[in-house]
Parts: sequence; C-alpha cells; structure tokens
Amino acid sequence: MALAKVTHKSHWVGVASHDHVLGAVRGGFCQLGHGKEALVRRLKAGDLIVFYSPRELMGSGPVLQAFTAAGRILDEFPYEAEQSAGFRPYRRGRSFSRVDKRPSGRSCEN
Repeated sequence: MALAKVTHKSHWVGVASHDHVLGAVRGGFCQLGHGKEALVRRLKAGDLIVFYSPRELMGSGPVLQAFTAAGRILDEFPYEAEQSAGFRPYRRGRSFSRVDKRPSGRSCEN
C-alpha cells in the first residue's frame, strides 16, 4: 500500500487594528509584533493566517472585535521593508482570500 505525502500547514491568528490590516491587504504583506523578525520567521509558505481586529484604529477608535482578513503565506523567508525613516519591519508576502469584517462571536466589555 502506498502512502500519500502529507504536507502539514499551520494556521495562525494575527491581531492588529483594522486600519493596519487594510494597509497590509493593499500592500500584499503580513507583519506581526510591530515588525519583529522572529514572529514572521515562524510562518511557512502555504500557511493560513487570519487577522482579528479589536478596534478600527491603533490604540483608539470604535471597538470592532471582528476577523477582518484571511490569506495564505506566499514566500519562504521574511524580508525587511522600509516603512519610514528608522523603522524597517520584517514582513512576509501574502495573498488574501477574503477581506471583510466577520464578528468574532464574543463580546468583551472594558
């Protein structure tokens, strides 16, 4: 009996404000932990990732508590991007299969 080769892919959840998720969607990239390399290095090509957005804007704005994007990691290694003077976050290339707001199904009160 022959066994089929199974390639394990991981599933990840990133947390970011909705405005940051929209920037990543437009740019076709994934960035985690304010651009720290170690976090995006754990991702592998073919892995799936969804983003949860607790708020519309970073540090402020209306509460959202929704899944706001989903996609697949495209590349094997992180790359360093120049976002602004002195800030060079590490990112991964990513395709998006869905970009809309899906309620998380759970409400948190502050």
